[in-house]
Amino acid sequence: MSAYETTISMLSNLPETDLLKVQDFIRTFFTSDTEAAGPYMPLKRDDIVHRLEEARNHVDEGYVNDAHHASDNVRARYGL
Repeated sequence: MSAYETTISMLSNLPETDLLKVQDFIRTFFTSDTEAAGPYMPLKRDDIVHRLEEARNHVDEGYVNDAHHASDNVRARYGL
């Protein structure tokens, strides 16, 4: 059974009250009642540029890890 089929099976067996909770949770990803948009909301050009500037600053300040180093750590930690 695929992950999709498993998910559909689980959802189809939920009671109505739980299904409504799942639906409410999913809506939080696509709607925003606050100034901060959810992770999947469209961004304006200025917002994208600002986030890129922040990311560059993080790199310059050493707050990031090289992707190869990070993946090596995950492989070592979990025996992959």
